[in-house]
Amino acid sequence: MNYQQSIDYIHAFALFFLTFIPIYIYPLSVPTVSFTPRCQGRDKVMQIVGMAEHTHLFDIESWYGTFSLTPEYRRSFRSLTISQALFDPFIISSDAPAGSSLAIQGSAVVDRNPNALVADNFYLPDDFDSVVSIRPQISNFLINIDFYFGLDEWLNGLYIRIYGPFVRCIWDLQLDERINDPGVSPYAAGVFGNVALERKDLLANFTCYATGHYPSTITNSDIVTKLSPLKYAQLTTKSVSENRFAQLRTELGWDCINDDDYHLGINAQMAFPAGHNKRSELLFAPKIGLDKWELGVGSTGHYTLWHSYCTDSFFGIFFDANLTHIFMRSEQRTFDLMDKPLSRYLLAEKCDTNTQALSGLEGTELILATSQFAYQFCPVANLTSRQVSIGYGLQADIVCWINAYYQGISWDIGYNFWARSREKLQCTHEMATHMLDGSTWGLKGTAQVIGFATGATGPISINDPIALSATQSMATINSVIINQNNSVTPSITNIGIDLPEQAFVGSPPVGLSNAPGIPLSLSIINTSIQPMLLCESDIHFQRLGRSLSHKFFTHIQYTWDQACWVPYLGIGGYIECGDQHSRSNYLLTQECVTMCPKGNALSEWAVWVKGGVSFN
Repeated sequence: MNYQQSIDYIHAFALFFLTFIPIYIYPLSVPTVSFTPRCQGRDKVMQIVGMAEHTHLFDIESWYGTFSLTPEYRRSFRSLTISQALFDPFIISSDAPAGSSLAIQGSAVVDRNPNALVADNFYLPDDFDSVVSIRPQISNFLINIDFYFGLDEWLNGLYIRIYGPFVRCIWDLQLDERINDPGVSPYAAGVFGNVALERKDLLANFTCYATGHYPSTITNSDIVTKLSPLKYAQLTTKSVSENRFAQLRTELGWDCINDDDYHLGINAQMAFPAGHNKRSELLFAPKIGLDKWELGVGSTGHYTLWHSYCTDSFFGIFFDANLTHIFMRSEQRTFDLMDKPLSRYLLAEKCDTNTQALSGLEGTELILATSQFAYQFCPVANLTSRQVSIGYGLQADIVCWINAYYQGISWDIGYNFWARSREKLQCTHEMATHMLDGSTWGLKGTAQVIGFATGATGPISINDPIALSATQSMATINSVIINQNNSVTPSITNIGIDLPEQAFVGSPPVGLSNAPGIPLSLSIINTSIQPMLLCESDIHFQRLGRSLSHKFFTHIQYTWDQACWVPYLGIGGYIECGDQHSRSNYLLTQECVTMCPKGNALSEWAVWVKGGVSFN
């Protein structure tokens, strides 16, 4: 059996064990809404290395214990897999490092990359063209604190263990934007407001939009068009750091089978919520520890394969297996819309009551629009941020290793399997600021939102701007929907909107054109009859997929020969490979296929120095 076959068997067994799903397949991936790797406090390797001679002792019959401090440094690698977890399937091939790039191109760019994000959504001109390189990296500096206390004075084999790390965590997207063409095209009157939006009034690049900048409001006489910044799921050009205690873990265990050459024990575990929620305004924000309660069980054991009392040396095999449940707790998340990856970055338009008798010609009948554009734009992320309860059904942390000891020198080498089941998510309540009730917000896409009267009617004068009810519910972050057909006379604008009908206003009705001063015989503009507006059911309350990793570690340590207080010092390191496949749950009945994003397991390496003292 080769290495890849072994890994495949481990994957299959773990997924069956964690979720009891009989079959799994690897479909196309969708981007994650929150990159959440393993908690820094959930790392059994840091507890067990160097401890073979200091814990789970036999025939002590008194108090004993050990206390250790372990400074540790970790750094992620495989930045491309993190980028893919965040932005698949929109990663493009480029000359950027590791190929982790996004294309940003306006709707008017010739030969657009089909995976390019539409720049029109980012307050950029429609001829803008750039490439954004992203090389995410996560660094952690930890001080792991571990205290093991044997309670053999009360009951042989009884013990308690307390563990927790203090963490400095640094997350860095290493975002850099290369502008191929800054664009020169203004937006004509009617596309964003009732007046033209010049190039100088737009943002300089995608980075400005992603970091929360936005253009000034568009004002003409008493009409003001409000442009809102991106408030959630922002990207950042600078590293972001956090410092805090990650998690306090406790174990109460009993070595029910105990001998000088072997032992088998069980324990109950609890983790106290010392962590924090991620910064909701950032897509890639530091996460230290867990802000959730954790409860579970574990088992430990070893068997000495060879022992020499003459030379004070032995060789044995050890294991430590842990299964825990992570309870649900509230946090804020920003979601995409159904079947629209990265739609959090689309632009939405606000609609309100139809006050100008806006209508559409359906056959020979004029139908009043249910609403009109309300002169406000907003990124979808600002509308789909919700308080949700997050938890995990099962987390496994299993370590197997061998230990060789010779006259004070101890060497550990082993393997750690970690897995976390698919996330549990429950929407607790909608945010008070915005609620998608099906009557307020719709997707703008490349639609023109304002038409111009071609005649006078009632209080409306010729060339007056008239808010339309044009929406593009089919818009995606990378699609350009054709809005104008110049092959016919008169030209028709907004042919790509939802349910397009020729727009009229007032009573008696007059037709609307796409620009002031243009007669209806030359230019017709459509409006949606009726507009398709967003509901709460349009939000994809996406759960994180299963995560698992494989860690290989080694540690060498020296223990001084002392009577009551026994110091020790060691060094070690590991390399951890996170599984980054996307998955769907495929039931045997074929009644349901549920897409999941890529796993959030991190690939990283670490080095440490472990020092401590044992006593009895």
